[in-house]
Amino acid sequence: MSGEVWEWTADGYHTSYDGAPDDGSAWENPAGTTRVNRGGSWDFDEWVVHAYDRNQTGAGAHSDDLGFRPARSLR
Repeated sequence: MSGEVWEWTADGYHTSYDGAPDDGSAWENPAGTTRVNRGGSWDFDEWVVHAYDRNQTGAGAHSDDLGFRPARSLR
């Protein structure tokens, strides 16, 4: 997905991974108004477009280079 749109996540933005959940769940505490975006988009230089790149934006933000990835668990 890198290079298409920034992927909006349910994780609240934190400056480090100290205290992050280790079970794959979203890091929603403390509840804040910023969310993590991952991956970069078509509107950024190629050095930014990596799965490990992260950015922050307001929870209500919208733009043509921000999206999300639907997912579901399989049995």
